[in-house]
Amino acid sequence: MQSNKAMAGLIGYGIQGSSSPQIHEEEAAALGFDLVYRIIDFEQPKREASFLPALLQSAESIGFAGLNVTHPYKEDAYKQVDTLSKEAEEIGSINTIVFRDGKRYGDNTDWSGFSENLRSTLPDVDLSTVALIGTGGAGLAVAYGLLKLGTKDLRLFDTDHVRASKLQQHLAKNFSDRKIAVSKSPAEALDEVNGLVNATPVGMEGHDGMPVEENLLQSTMWVADIVWFPLETQLLKTARELGCKVCGGGGMAVRQAALSFKQFFQTEPDVDRMLKRFVEATKKA
Repeated sequence: MQSNKAMAGLIGYGIQGSSSPQIHEEEAAALGFDLVYRIIDFEQPKREASFLPALLQSAESIGFAGLNVTHPYKEDAYKQVDTLSKEAEEIGSINTIVFRDGKRYGDNTDWSGFSENLRSTLPDVDLSTVALIGTGGAGLAVAYGLLKLGTKDLRLFDTDHVRASKLQQHLAKNFSDRKIAVSKSPAEALDEVNGLVNATPVGMEGHDGMPVEENLLQSTMWVADIVWFPLETQLLKTARELGCKVCGGGGMAVRQAALSFKQFFQTEPDVDRMLKRFVEATKKA
């Protein structure tokens, strides 16, 4: 850090309720510098994705250290940077833009946030065969993370079969030695798997329910959810009651944020402290 003052922000659509400003600003204060973290919501005032280049130019010119990017602009942002990390290039989308030395550096910390959270929460589970429900932008990062962790047999299911097929083809380019298949149903995907990951919005506030039927869950499975609000989704609650080991989405949200924070400010955040504050903020919401 060259100065004790900094600026950063989050770009997305419909993100007024995000706890990112509080989490980032409190961690910066704990580390001894002042941070202004802005919510840049393309819904209020309403703007099209075509406004993104002008926004990035403005943020860079006024001295932002960087920007986080969330749905639905990760693929658009991917096209607006000078340099990409190897992982971001392979994934095809970014959630982190760092402004430094007149250049824009793009990275994707979603996959690593997911991977670190899964390994930290469930360090001993078998990752050999995993079912992934949901193959959108979040599903792509999760799938990449699972394959990087060593998953050998990845079953993809999405109500949009075409989207699932496109993800399968995309992943096969970099993981040709793995079995990556599109399942016709959740039942087919969950047949004799070690674990299940939900990468759909089902279970978050306003999207009640579960992404799979309860009778498809087995106590021998581990179950992970990327949804973090609420911290315990119906899927996780049901799985826990059945005796499954479970992993919530809060840790992924914090860890991907911490990885971006480190790149923005070139200083190491305290992940445990950030996670504690995130949980407190989420419970109050």
